[in-house]
Amino acid sequence: MRMLFLVAIAAMIGIGLVPAAAWADGPSDEAAIVAQINAVRAGESLPGLRVDAGLQTKARSWAQTMADKGTIWHSVLSDGVTARWERLGENVGLGCAIDSLRRAFVASPHHYANLVSPDFRWIGVGVVRDPTGTLFVAEVFMQTFAAARAQAPAVTSRNPAPAPVTSPAVSKAANKAKAEPAQQAWVGPKPKAKVKSTKARRGR
Repeated sequence: MRMLFLVAIAAMIGIGLVPAAAWADGPSDEAAIVAQINAVRAGESLPGLRVDAGLQTKARSWAQTMADKGTIWHSVLSDGVTARWERLGENVGLGCAIDSLRRAFVASPHHYANLVSPDFRWIGVGVVRDPTGTLFVAEVFMQTFAAARAQAPAVTSRNPAPAPVTSPAVSKAANKAKAEPAQQAWVGPKPKAKVKSTKARRGR
């Protein structure tokens, strides 16, 4: 049955009923987005982000979920992340082309903040194109606990450690990553690029 479906799709592409661009190679699109993000970071004299396999799996799954529903919204950032993370961020978007989405992300201050955060060191990107050619993208950013420790100021006799701070106990559900209010940007011809960003920091 699956083979018959694929043959039917190939036939529709051949006669022009389904845009060929809708079946572009996802991994190539993902690699292109990572390269674009790292070019933006290089322009800010920041190191490039490295692809994390776990984040990649999460991003691909979420891009597929959004494509299946035909709209964009944020995942629960901590879901599916097994690394010892300190901080997470997510940009999601839909549009007609990678370049229009890149421009939308860069033009929006909240999305741009994720792209050029010096805290983030890891990324996972998921790309799905639906049969109409609409592109669904999820970008997940991560700062690991070890990286956060490395960035902390050294403690010396002139820089004593601060007194420990205690916080009230919270339920496991309340300690889940919380999304900030979603931000949107609209650019380009129809379908217009639509993007949202969010961040989360692990509770102490």
